[in-house]
Amino acid sequence: MKAAQESAVKIEKNMTASGKTNKPSYSRANTARTEARSRAVTTAEPAPDPITALTEARKRMESSFTQQNTAMQNRLVQLERAKQNRYPPREMVDGIATEVL
Repeated sequence: MKAAQESAVKIEKNMTASGKTNKPSYSRANTARTEARSRAVTTAEPAPDPITALTEARKRMESSFTQQNTAMQNRLVQLERAKQNRYPPREMVDGIATEVL
């Protein structure tokens, strides 16, 4: 009986070391393998936070919109100023230039 128990313990240790088990569709990984995987994951650069990415994209869009809006307003002001500086249209009547109303 003692030999059978020692044999069972030895088999269990070997299966545990190799990451196997007696249960179907279940594998028991040893801690060394699990630690290696976790170290591999933590050494990689973490993925950016999606909320942070969306916030930054929104700020860029706001900045772009503000710049475009300012440029358009400046252009309208320039057009209005240019319109005021123009001479009023004139019409020649009997050789005399008169303003058209």
